[in-house]
Amino acid sequence: MRWDGLFGDMEAQLAAARQQDLETEISERVRLELAGISLADRLRAAAGSQLHITVRGQLQFFGTVSCVGLDWLLLSVSTRSVLLPLGALVRVSGLGPQAVEPVGRVGISLASALRNLMRDRAGVVLYLADDGSPDAGLTGVLDGVGQDFVEFSVLPAMEPARSHKVTARYVVPFSMLLAVASQAEDRP
Repeated sequence: MRWDGLFGDMEAQLAAARQQDLETEISERVRLELAGISLADRLRAAAGSQLHITVRGQLQFFGTVSCVGLDWLLLSVSTRSVLLPLGALVRVSGLGPQAVEPVGRVGISLASALRNLMRDRAGVVLYLADDGSPDAGLTGVLDGVGQDFVEFSVLPAMEPARSHKVTARYVVPFSMLLAVASQAEDRP
């Protein structure tokens, strides 16, 4: 009878070892799956949700996720839209645990999104890193968009884009962009 106890104990140890191996494998698979999820995937899953986002320079935005590209996020903030390069984000609050992969194989890049704004000659406010006060932005229009930079003409606020109204022209690397916001719309 002592052998029955010995073999029973060995079977229990073997079952415990199998259970531990299974738990280790599950944990490893979860870590590997999480490693394949990008911030854009997490933000894409938050479409329609309210997020509080802080970018470099402590500039903060609270709004609804409208669209997420490869390397940017569009928020609806009060009476305007704000395009945020993902590289400028410092913190995101209100994000759930879900993730959604992009639809299709090719996503829209930051450069493509900015080219759309340039083509429409939309008036924007450009927020730049290391530009003094985080609340100060440059008002104007995008004149050109390269692979990793924008050309920007500064205009008085709410003025139409006319060459004689331009007060300054800048070339700004994408790495210095914190946000590109539409000019606030007047609501009746």
